[in-house]
Amino acid sequence: MALALLGAILLFVFVVGRHDPPRDWLLFHYLRAGLLAALFGLSCLVAGHACLVRVLGRTLPFEEHVTVAFALGVLSFFLASLGFGLLGLYGWPFFFGCPALLLLFGARRFVRSWHLARRHLASARLRFRWSLKTAVALACGAVGIALVWFPILTPDNASYDARWYHLSIAQHYLAEGRISPFQEGWIPGALPQLASLIYAWPLSGPGVLFDRVEAAAHCELVVFLFTLLGVTALVRRVLGERAPAAFAAVFLFPGIFCYDSGLVLGADHVAALWAAPIALLSWRYFEAPSRAFAVLLGAVIAGAVDTKYTAASLVPLPLVLVGARALLDGRKHASRPQAALGLVVAGSLALFTAPHWLKNLLFYGDPLFPLLRRWLPSHPWTPSAEAPYAAWFALNRPPFGWAGVGEMLRTLATFSFSPHDYPQYHQDVPVFGSLFTLCTPCLLFLSRKRRMFWLFGGVYLGLCAWFWIHAVDRYLQALLPWMAAGTVGVLTLLWREGGLVRGLACGLVGLQIAWGGDVPFIPAHQAAGAAIPKVVVDLLGRRYRHDAPLASYPDWEAMGRTLPRSAKVLVHEEMIHFGLGTATALDAAGYQGALYWGEPGAASPAEIWRRLRAQHVTHLLWATNLDHATDTVAAGLSFFDFALHHTRRLGVYGGFSLSELGDTAPPETPPATVAYYPCPRDGGFAPGLYDLRALSGDPRRTPPPASEPLDEALPRAQFLVLDARCHPPLREGMRARFELLAARGTAMLMQRKPGR
Repeated sequence: MALALLGAILLFVFVVGRHDPPRDWLLFHYLRAGLLAALFGLSCLVAGHACLVRVLGRTLPFEEHVTVAFALGVLSFFLASLGFGLLGLYGWPFFFGCPALLLLFGARRFVRSWHLARRHLASARLRFRWSLKTAVALACGAVGIALVWFPILTPDNASYDARWYHLSIAQHYLAEGRISPFQEGWIPGALPQLASLIYAWPLSGPGVLFDRVEAAAHCELVVFLFTLLGVTALVRRVLGERAPAAFAAVFLFPGIFCYDSGLVLGADHVAALWAAPIALLSWRYFEAPSRAFAVLLGAVIAGAVDTKYTAASLVPLPLVLVGARALLDGRKHASRPQAALGLVVAGSLALFTAPHWLKNLLFYGDPLFPLLRRWLPSHPWTPSAEAPYAAWFALNRPPFGWAGVGEMLRTLATFSFSPHDYPQYHQDVPVFGSLFTLCTPCLLFLSRKRRMFWLFGGVYLGLCAWFWIHAVDRYLQALLPWMAAGTVGVLTLLWREGGLVRGLACGLVGLQIAWGGDVPFIPAHQAAGAAIPKVVVDLLGRRYRHDAPLASYPDWEAMGRTLPRSAKVLVHEEMIHFGLGTATALDAAGYQGALYWGEPGAASPAEIWRRLRAQHVTHLLWATNLDHATDTVAAGLSFFDFALHHTRRLGVYGGFSLSELGDTAPPETPPATVAYYPCPRDGGFAPGLYDLRALSGDPRRTPPPASEPLDEALPRAQFLVLDARCHPPLREGMRARFELLAARGTAMLMQRKPGR
């Protein structure tokens, strides 16, 4: 029988392999991604368990222990990744060594605890009484997990921000082989990087880019699953009883299925991981303060801050609880106040956030680069960077003063009904937080639950912080575990009231499910250009369309295959650049401090070449014939002149051009003149003939030139900026003397042809 079955297997593989070789079966790609994600999760759990038991000297209740241990393990994984990067060991040593190091660190303690955990789980199964309500909730939770998991089966699910900086930071470090500064002062490269360094591990492994991106996506899924466990741990602490299906409440916040708030290889769900450990350890510290809980609390707060600045919405709750504990202890024991434990929390926080602020201090002279540039010698930073950065930093900022306070108070009541998001995502349809808002008044009529009040208070304090930091809906994902746990707590207490109250509570939940049931299928995925489930279905059916080999981002991967491994590419005015597989530099104005063209010292081709070579740039990449207008007109003219006439073109890939810098600098050229004739209603500079470098300044401080017709200015101009909406088109003879560089909005950037 065994031989017969073996023969059947071989025959089947032989027959179907002629249609599609087994190595190309998607199942094996996903299996590889799942195994790597499982290894990541296991190494974090093992290391975190060892850290927790070593610091605390005991274990916590099961759900709480696993939640806190995994969070500490993720922090350990981040620190280990940072160590490998600083030692220049990115590559195979990092891929094999990082999980192995964590497993070896915690293996002994984990094995010792395994038998106890098995007995604990067995006894829990015996004690727990299953009910129809629990079974239905578990089934709904399983459906929710499936709906969250299905979109990550395609790399197209990665969000704009993920391909802009979360994944691209990892790509840059891996190409460099180490953690090194972004020489152009790229601001996203100075943001907290815990998520990026976690993604760097699967991206450093073998396989095509599809495999590595899928492995990173499944690592994020593992983080999300432990976040769900954290919700059950919170509900158990709040209600004093097990609630294994409590995690299903997360899916009553259907915004989690939207493009910008789902599992899209960003940092928002990694930030949400820290919510449950922060609340659990804050309560432990408040109820029984100790040095161990102080150290652990500081560590998990640091994990949130190391993930992203917007996770600071999780900080007010522990801050209030630590302060309240100090006040209470000071009143009871005036002779020996316990304020020292608060200093232990602060010291632990400072220690575990040091990888972020100390790295920035060493690399850029500013621990929060570039926020402290006015007081510290931040570098690199040019005067040209100031205005565009200030404009970007001011986006979505509320007004200061009483007007801002009034708007904040309105937002606390209406945030779940008035979306704070880009309209192309889900327009003005509310998809996040309605149940939490509607359950809040019910809390006043229920039996007193002190931790429940702390939880709701922590959410609203976090909403206040969110409002002032950056009021965009996806940043509320950090608070989602608290919101979900609070909602479950209220609904559970309402269920116990029975009768009419129970029926109305069920009706409210049913309305939320009915309202949000279509959110996973909204066709507004900005990266994929459609409903992401449809994209996954198309991918799964690729075998029958005889598609090309798997490619995550074909144009970028094609350019990456053209480039040598040692290349460093200047990506001009583009945000998304993940997929090249090389080190990169970006010159988008407002997002970096050094690369501004057209100004004195960076206007001529020779000056641009020297500045690029000083930063070890070897290649240029730009959108063909398109100036995105992130920088000045002078910058656009200078860059396209250099790219088109002083580099060696390697090819066009989709809508992008790729070229290589020469080994020698272009010849020195005299300052160029520009015939600048835009539409007057567009503002900016007045029409006339300018020195090129003058167009890099402030239009309000630049004296206007003498007014003259376009035909009189053209014979003396090397460049032309013309908007045909407001000026007559060039005569045929004059048009032949100029070539098109790029379109800048409705204006054309043009340059006189050599010898014409």
